[in-house]
Amino acid sequence: MAELVLKDCKLLVGGRDMSGVHNSLTLTHSVELLDKTHFGDASRRRKACLRDFELRHSGHFGSTWIDKDLFDKLGTTADVVTITPNTSEGAVAYLCRSVYSEYSLGGTVGELLAFDVAAVGTPASPSIIRGKLIGARYNTTAVANTSSTGINVGAASTVAKLYATVHHTFTTMGSTAGVNSSGGMARIDIIASCSSNFGTATTMLTIAKTSAPSGTWNSTKNPSTGRPWLKFRAATTGAKPHMSFFVAAGYAS
Repeated sequence: MAELVLKDCKLLVGGRDMSGVHNSLTLTHSVELLDKTHFGDASRRRKACLRDFELRHSGHFGSTWIDKDLFDKLGTTADVVTITPNTSEGAVAYLCRSVYSEYSLGGTVGELLAFDVAAVGTPASPSIIRGKLIGARYNTTAVANTSSTGINVGAASTVAKLYATVHHTFTTMGSTAGVNSSGGMARIDIIASCSSNFGTATTMLTIAKTSAPSGTWNSTKNPSTGRPWLKFRAATTGAKPHMSFFVAAGYAS
């Protein structure tokens, strides 16, 4: 496996593509290990317990919208977040729901003003999913159907469910212009198959059309065994490029 140079990480938070205003991103996934050592044991014994994660990202303060977005997010309802090291379809993606807990600004004389943000996991289960990016920056440009290529995200276990994040973002980062209810909408179906040719395929999830930037967390009710190949099919409406959308998906128990 070749080394990966971080040049085009994607940080998608709700209806925002925040990638272009950041230069550092860290995702820490941890498991609490409880000590269950007893008298007579020759070494420590531990039991895996609660999982947790922390997301930290930073950049240079240079726009009003990033400050308002991050300031307003502190302690509010959990955001749908997708992180991927590059924008190639099939790239590993981490799907989670997080609450922002910290936002700091600072710097010294002669330096660029910097910001640093931290977010933590929610009690929802599963807290974080390792999946793949199956759709990267498709535009709701016209009345048409769009279908991505198939991506093998790995076979599901007998108890695994399919999870997917969909981010409808501003076409121009930081902009609120050009988004309205008369256009730029996309209904997205997540389709699964047991083979790459999708000869026998099943629609696993349907995400309703939206007329405003947003991020949605979606999951199936039942296990999805034996369908490792995924793609999306989008039915778009509107004659202008109102929004872009990203789709990521993976299986988890």
